[in-house]
Amino acid sequence: MGIALDHYRSAQSTSRMGTENPFADYSEEILQVARRALNQPPSAAEMSPFTGEGANHASALFAMTSLTDPEDAGLLVRILQSSTNPEVRNVALAVARETVWQSETPDQALISILGDIALNTGERYDERVRAIGALGSARTEKAISTLRAGTEDEDLRIQAHSAHELAEEDLLEQYRPFLEHLVSTWPEDAPFPASEVRYALDE
Repeated sequence: MGIALDHYRSAQSTSRMGTENPFADYSEEILQVARRALNQPPSAAEMSPFTGEGANHASALFAMTSLTDPEDAGLLVRILQSSTNPEVRNVALAVARETVWQSETPDQALISILGDIALNTGERYDERVRAIGALGSARTEKAISTLRAGTEDEDLRIQAHSAHELAEEDLLEQYRPFLEHLVSTWPEDAPFPASEVRYALDE
C-alpha cells in the first residue's frame, strides 16, 4: 500500500512539468486509502528502515499533499500529537498548510497545535518553520496572534519567518508599522527571510 501511495505522489509531482499524472482518475480512491492508513497504527521501523516507524503514515501524507481537504484536520491533529518521526511530522505540517489554505474557517484544534509547534523552542527548527507557514495560510485571530508572538521569539530566524507571513500582500498595510519597527531592530545581516520582509516593506 505504501509503495502504491508513493508512486501516486511521484507521478503527481511531475505534473507541474506538464506531464499528466497517469493515476489521476484514481485520486478519490487514493485519498480514501490514505485516510484509512492514517487511522491505522504506525508501521514498525523494520518495515522501512530508511523512514523508520510510521512509514505508512508518511506515504499516506505524501499522497494527500495535493488531495487533502478541510475534513482532514482531525487526522492531522492526531498525527501531529502522536508521531515523533521527523519525516511524518514534516509531511503532516505540509498537508496541514494545504488544509488550512482550503478552509474558510480553519479547524481551531489544528490552528492550536500549529501554534504550539511554532512557538515551542523545544521543537525542531524545521518543524517550527513549517508550522509558521501553515499558520500563514489562515486569517483567524488565533493564527495572526501566534505569528505576532513568533516575532518576539529569541531565535531571529523564527522572528523573520513569522514576519514574512505577516508581510503577505493582504496583511502588509495593516501590519506595516509593526513590521517596520520590528525590522529596525534586526541587524543588517539578519537571516533569511528577513531580506524578503524588507523587500515587501520597500515595494
